[in-house]
Amino acid sequence: TSQAVRLLPGARPFGKLYPQNDMVDPYEIAASIADCGQGKIAAIYFDFGERYVNGATATARDFLNALVRELFPKPMVEIVGSHHVDVAVNRIGDRLAVNLVNTSGPHADARVYTYDEVPPVGPLEITIRSGAKPVEVTLEPEGTALAYTWENGEIKLTLPRLEIHEVIVVR
Repeated sequence: TSQAVRLLPGARPFGKLYPQNDMVDPYEIAASIADCGQGKIAAIYFDFGERYVNGATATARDFLNALVRELFPKPMVEIVGSHHVDVAVNRIGDRLAVNLVNTSGPHADARVYTYDEVPPVGPLEITIRSGAKPVEVTLEPEGTALAYTWENGEIKLTLPRLEIHEVIVVR
């Protein structure tokens, strides 16, 4: 389901919904973006969750990614190489911890009760915008030093393989 909207001044449309899936037909506004305080805010005018769960298409994922990129054009962490990696960032004292979780497999399939395997993903090209040049970058829990490049406030590295959960620690 979707909600037809009339945008107020200052809000700009983002994306189009074609009810008949034909780009020659009239469309509805899919989302909008507006300034809000010192940042921006976005609104989606259709049930994105239902569409994504019941038809997890690249189009839906790309739409949401493009909308989020309008709000956060330079995220702290970027992953290229798989769409099946969840990222959670936290601090442990003076260290930055980038948790990478492999979400590949049939998790959205209600008929699957047991996951015999979670296929590994990779290689992953990872960019971490840390601001300060790191003293070291390690892969935990193994404590393995990672090779990386540092330029313009960005750490760039390649993780050859992500099994289930790894943590990149920047010190």
